Amino acid sequence: MGSTFLNNNIKRKFLLITGCSVLIMFIFFGPTDNWMWDPSFYYAQIRSPIIDNDLDFRNETQTGGLEMNLTRTELIASPWPIGPGILWSPFFLVAHIITLILVPSRADGFSQLYISLVSIGSIFYGALGLLVIFRICRFFGDKYISILTSILCLGATPLFYYSFRQPIMAHTTNLLFSGLIVLIYLSLERNQIPIEMSGILFGVVLGLNFLTRWSGLIIGFFPLAYYLTWMQNAITKKDNSSIKSLANQLVILFISFCIIISPQLVLWFRLHNRFILIPQSANTFVQSIIPINFLNVFFHTNRGLLFWAPFILIGFAGLFWISDKKLKIISIVYLTLLVILIGYRVDWYGGGGFGTRYFIEALPILSIGFVSLVGKYLRMHVLRWVLLVGSIILVGHQYLLMYATEHGINPGWLPLERYYQGQYIGLGFQIKSLKRLLKQPSILFLPRPFVADDRQTILVSLLSGVRDLKVYFIPGIAMFFTPLVVFGVFCFKKITRRKNVILLTILVLIYLLIWSIYLLIVGRV
Repeated sequence: MGSTFLNNNIKRKFLLITGCSVLIMFIFFGPTDNWMWDPSFYYAQIRSPIIDNDLDFRNETQTGGLEMNLTRTELIASPWPIGPGILWSPFFLVAHIITLILVPSRADGFSQLYISLVSIGSIFYGALGLLVIFRICRFFGDKYISILTSILCLGATPLFYYSFRQPIMAHTTNLLFSGLIVLIYLSLERNQIPIEMSGILFGVVLGLNFLTRWSGLIIGFFPLAYYLTWMQNAITKKDNSSIKSLANQLVILFISFCIIISPQLVLWFRLHNRFILIPQSANTFVQSIIPINFLNVFFHTNRGLLFWAPFILIGFAGLFWISDKKLKIISIVYLTLLVILIGYRVDWYGGGGFGTRYFIEALPILSIGFVSLVGKYLRMHVLRWVLLVGSIILVGHQYLLMYATEHGINPGWLPLERYYQGQYIGLGFQIKSLKRLLKQPSILFLPRPFVADDRQTILVSLLSGVRDLKVYFIPGIAMFFTPLVVFGVFCFKKITRRKNVILLTILVLIYLLIWSIYLLIVGRV
């Protein structure tokens, strides 16, 4: 009876979550066709080696007419990591195989099926990242606050935009692996994972963090703190066997890390004839010894946290309420370094992207701060309702900002020219936009300007009376595959059980090694 009830319960959860997910895709999923700079480079690093059998990205990348200098190998450089493309590659390959079978003439890597499946792949990694955040929150709070925090990580931050509007970016993949580092650390500290698994787990996931965003290496403070504590205890007790075990784990970490990042090293070698280099140009950072944009990160009206992502700011404040002293120190150090790094950037505001996107990778740590600050006040039933109302306001505020940005080309929404340049834009546009939406809510369902018809949401297209079925292909295929994504998320819990996790980790190592070999020989055979 118990087993049957559990199975039925899981089925009900699956159907409920699938229904909600399909509805969200129906209302909100419309991947923009803006391929300028970042998305075009991320996508080029998967399409070019698979479709063109080379590493010449000139026919995929778009730089707004700006000519890029050629490297020593007469190719253009890519300052963006290759990790997102490799992680999307299973979805890309599925699209390629289906297209080759059904419509071989469209197997060019650009047709709608490719875009749809790669987008749904990006959403899949983001969904896994939210599941990991939920697991992290359960260490510090009950199911209610953990679910609510996970929803806020999606809806009250730019993660929503980079899942449903611009999924061809690195943010969802990096969210997953930064979250896994924190989850592995917490599980090791609580003896839920044997220390013999620490080296390979930390090595693989830290490598994937680096492969998806260069700043992902900062999260290495978590494994560093774990091993320093281990070393301190071993030296204090003069436990030679423990010291030897520590050394073994560090060797395993280093080897697995090197295997995981090897595709990036090979790509650099093919492009520059060098295995190691600094990918970002000198123009990326300010010419100052101090991070002059540090305060802007918090208080600037153009994407400062206070005005563009209050939820993230609450998470910052909550770090000081974390009860675990060591975790509190590590989290504060990590986020301080991240803010300093952003403060050194010329485009600290996120360039042409939406919102406070550089903090998406920090959401797993910020969620701990939020739960630690808010969770202990939820014993009273009325406070749960207060938090729920506050959460709805935070999500609504983020959607308001997204809508104003997407429609900024029209008068009265957002001064886009000042927005893109990181200049002050004030708060008046937020108030005016809110009044405009409250007065005429039907404009929420207008097509986004300068976005192709086949990139609008299904709901908007239907309400606009569009009858051309081709317009519905990209969002329709993504919505069709949504139940499989939900099923994959449900399977993730079983796959990551202790007896399976090493096998999964080894498969990841093998897959990345295969990519390294392929990148080394592609275009030479």
